[in-house]
Amino acid sequence: RAVYPMRFLLAFAQGGLLSPLLPLLRETFHVSPGELGLLTSMSGLSSVVMDIIAAYLLQRRPLLSLLLQGIGLAGVALLGSILAPSFYWLVAAQMLLGFGLGITRVACLMVIVTETPRAVQGRANNLLEFSAIAGLTLSPTLSGLTASLLHWRAAFALATVFVAGAFGWVL
Repeated sequence: RAVYPMRFLLAFAQGGLLSPLLPLLRETFHVSPGELGLLTSMSGLSSVVMDIIAAYLLQRRPLLSLLLQGIGLAGVALLGSILAPSFYWLVAAQMLLGFGLGITRVACLMVIVTETPRAVQGRANNLLEFSAIAGLTLSPTLSGLTASLLHWRAAFALATVFVAGAFGWVL
């Protein structure tokens, strides 16, 4: 049960966070739609790479350690996004975010597989998916509101608060 709230909180830092910020980022950094496409795909691309690496790491490190390291990496990536002096810094931060979220996603699935009785694993996986979708559903609205009321950097700061909450929850 501990991974569900964590997954909900981390989902805020995933795909939905960035989408309402794209017009503001294009205006701030004067980039093309193709460059914005690179930005939006970077987290997913690096997450795919991390899925492969995480499968190897899971055999050699404790799950709790990997969860905390992944969440920490996501937090560092969001801090990098807040401080981004250039567009490609932001792209690199999104790549780092994908690495962190990739580790936590694989570790969450392993927690479900190893700690849940076989008879209820389907329900446990559905709850994990529900947690992620619920977080992804709220993310664009909160991100967009924060950016419109404050600044796009504040939206990344809010995501950092959610990630810190996930870190605290796991601890």
